Amino acid sequence: MPLSTSNARIHASLRRPGVALPWLVLAVALGLTLLMWQYSRTAVEHEAREHFNHRSEQIEVAVRHRMQAYQQVLQGAAALFSASRQVTRDEWRAYVASLHLPIQYPGIQSMGYAHPVPAAQREAHVREMRAQGFPRYDLWPTGERTEYSAVVYLEPFDTRNRRAFGHDMYSDPARRAAMQRARESGLPSLSGKVKLVQEAVQEVGKDEQHGVLLYLPSYRPGTALN
Repeated sequence: MPLSTSNARIHASLRRPGVALPWLVLAVALGLTLLMWQYSRTAVEHEAREHFNHRSEQIEVAVRHRMQAYQQVLQGAAALFSASRQVTRDEWRAYVASLHLPIQYPGIQSMGYAHPVPAAQREAHVREMRAQGFPRYDLWPTGERTEYSAVVYLEPFDTRNRRAFGHDMYSDPARRAAMQRARESGLPSLSGKVKLVQEAVQEVGKDEQHGVLLYLPSYRPGTALN
């Protein structure tokens, strides 16, 4: 979220190595971007260079505006968490539903919240999540790590997005690098091209889908950042 002068101490704390933070994340499908690339390739083959350059600039501006809109969505979610000591799963679902993502923000596949889990609290975290009504919940991929960042809220919570439930985003270097950039700047950070874990099971007759993830660190009032 944008940092004011009053938040300078928090920003400094965010930059310290080892700070465990909750994260807000948008999964954005690359379909729109790839479509624009395809259009550009066709244009350069069939149209004058001047027109192609002009159209390329238009596409660049459109993509930039779209990403700015996505950042605003993420910052709005951060404001929700900063205004409440606890955002429940139902409140998160209602909030995301109110955004009408497919209509207002086409391209966003999911909007999630990832919780920091120190290694010593891994088993307790899994027990707590199972007690909340998810008896098959687990933190994955398996393996011993010093810290985890588990996706615990994800909307829309449909069959496809459920595949990302419990995913430790720290386990992937590309995701972790984007999260570290966001922590250092206090601003939204975009990952490189990644295979969305929602697409781990490839559907017959469909190409494998990739996307990008937009991260923003979040904190609740009274949270100790040390």
